[in-house]
Amino acid sequence: MDHNFTPDLTNVAATIKVFDKGIYEFSIGAAKPFKKDASGDKAEQFGIRYPLKVEAVHEDGEPGQVGKGKTVFTCYLHNDGGQAMAKQFVMAGYGYRVNDEGEEAFNEAVGVDGDWAVNFEDGTVGTIWKELAGKRILAELDSRVNKANPDQKFQDFSWIPMSALET
Repeated sequence: MDHNFTPDLTNVAATIKVFDKGIYEFSIGAAKPFKKDASGDKAEQFGIRYPLKVEAVHEDGEPGQVGKGKTVFTCYLHNDGGQAMAKQFVMAGYGYRVNDEGEEAFNEAVGVDGDWAVNFEDGTVGTIWKELAGKRILAELDSRVNKANPDQKFQDFSWIPMSALET
């Protein structure tokens, strides 16, 4: 790269978009592992981030218009709660409903024998994480205000497999 570089920062977003309530169809990008060391009163955090691109907006289960926008979903793996949320994302990405029956089928088909590896040093991930890239997934989105910072909103995701459109 040339030593002189002038980026055009008007073409990028400074924030992560918080979408309106609704059902969105996303395409999943490549897995990107991350690790943040503990500092001060904050515990160590680690997991995998997935860029998501809106492909469509669905209302009442009907195919909707082509959507616009991008966001990121973070699979936190440093605690049980984060792992449970990550599992919901992975299950829906592989076509399993996020319920007892879907979880049982997922565990039998993918679970224990699957390659769940994450290498934070070289940025590689196992096949379960890697093969989500390119898949499509549905999410029912809502938002809520951050209690610690009322100017900030959080996006809530409830993951739904693409097969739900067929039923």
